[in-house]
Amino acid sequence: MSKEMLHTLQIPIACKVDKKLYKKQFLENFSLKPDEKKILSRDVESITLNYLLNKENINIEPIINKELDYSEIAFIQVELSDDKHYKKISCILQNIPYMVILVLTYHDNFCINISPKRVNQQDSTKLLVEDTYFTEWIDSTNMGEKEKIFLQTLEIQNQSFSNFEHFYLDMLNKLIAFNLSKDSETLIIPRETNKEALDTISILEEQIKESKSKIQKESHFSDKVTLNIELKVLYDRLSEVKDSL
Repeated sequence: MSKEMLHTLQIPIACKVDKKLYKKQFLENFSLKPDEKKILSRDVESITLNYLLNKENINIEPIINKELDYSEIAFIQVELSDDKHYKKISCILQNIPYMVILVLTYHDNFCINISPKRVNQQDSTKLLVEDTYFTEWIDSTNMGEKEKIFLQTLEIQNQSFSNFEHFYLDMLNKLIAFNLSKDSETLIIPRETNKEALDTISILEEQIKESKSKIQKESHFSDKVTLNIELKVLYDRLSEVKDSL
């Protein structure tokens, strides 16, 4: 199932490519460090360009300007022989000069990586990764209801067709929402493009974690009271942002 995940997204057959990308292409054409070359050669079993969406094969408008290049979106699957360095492998492959939805598979598990990019102002033929987001590893043989619903939200008909930027960010929002739902019984499903709100939730949850740690270490009662008040403010803010989704 992990190797077939992309084929469940209902992407039109006109966009299907299923073309093997050889490691040699990346080793020879990318400026990789010795350790990156070693990881790519050793830990990657295969790389496949499964689907390529562009204006010619799907009714979505490209966005191209001095800052952005959403002319096409590639869905690429990477089969790993070792998952230890999967994030570094993703960073290497995201050097591909167009927008990529990357699916990494390892045995029955899969992980999705989405990395928004901007045009390199020093070299307009290249794109620079702004941020990179990963799901946790998902066991395709033992998915819960939350994971199944998440994959349904990624189906192509559930994304914006106004332009490729909105389409890509729609998928990203759903990935972030899934990550934020990891401690919840239900999946947070964003109603619209609201990456900023989802990023705010992630920041607030990290601040709450740090605040709790400070409270546990604090020995002075008055300081502990102050920290608890600050923690309450963070929880209230978190609740407000989540209610806005």
